[in-house]
Amino acid sequence: MFRRQLHPGNTARMTAMVALLIATPIHAADTVEPFDVGATDFELYTGIDGFGLDRNEKTLFGDVVLGYGILERLSGYFGTTLESNSYLAEGAVGFAFGVYGNVLDFNHMDVDLFLDFSGGMGDFAVTPSFEFNLDADPEMEIVGVYLRGGVPLYGRNVSVEADVAPEYEMASQVDGTFGAYVSFGHIHQLLLEFDAVFRPDAVDDERDMEVGGVALGYNVMLTDTLELISQAYLDIPQSGEDFALGVSTGFIATMP
Repeated sequence: MFRRQLHPGNTARMTAMVALLIATPIHAADTVEPFDVGATDFELYTGIDGFGLDRNEKTLFGDVVLGYGILERLSGYFGTTLESNSYLAEGAVGFAFGVYGNVLDFNHMDVDLFLDFSGGMGDFAVTPSFEFNLDADPEMEIVGVYLRGGVPLYGRNVSVEADVAPEYEMASQVDGTFGAYVSFGHIHQLLLEFDAVFRPDAVDDERDMEVGGVALGYNVMLTDTLELISQAYLDIPQSGEDFALGVSTGFIATMP
């Protein structure tokens, strides 16, 4: 059975800088479900963002996530991210931790709620979110669709002059992801996702709507307790931007 991984920041690869942390990031295409009670989940991912851009705009990253089943339908997790440019310079470290639970669990429909805390390099964000799943098969062995949404809350520097003390205000945005999957038995799974960001209070250097990109994922169960996660993510350009491709791969290990 597919484990439905937890990536840092729920739906997203978390970065250390809040401007990237709350933006539409590259992440592993997949859905999420609570862990078995007491079963420890270990996840490891690595990848490169920015193929098609200048070399100094490419990003190397690695994610590590630990999860634990607290109750039958409630789990917690902690994750950390390391990243740098393609020259292995300008390194950054970020973290994410939180809880999530299954509030509705029917044979063909699930609703999960999340509360995520993430940050790094002095920045911080709190993100309540949800995931809604419709599955043709309760074990996800045929086809299904899912909708993920979140509202990151964070502090935004609104200072006009650089030589004065920073002035902050609370800001938020709405992140949305629509996905679909098709499974081939209980071993192979293909996923397709599209994501976008909506900013109700965008400032001058932000867009009201940020089109993210399209992700194609392939997941395969190597053993009953080990799953391979891989994906390619095409960033859709806006306003003269260039197309960019990101790739990532990783493993999910369940340790009873």
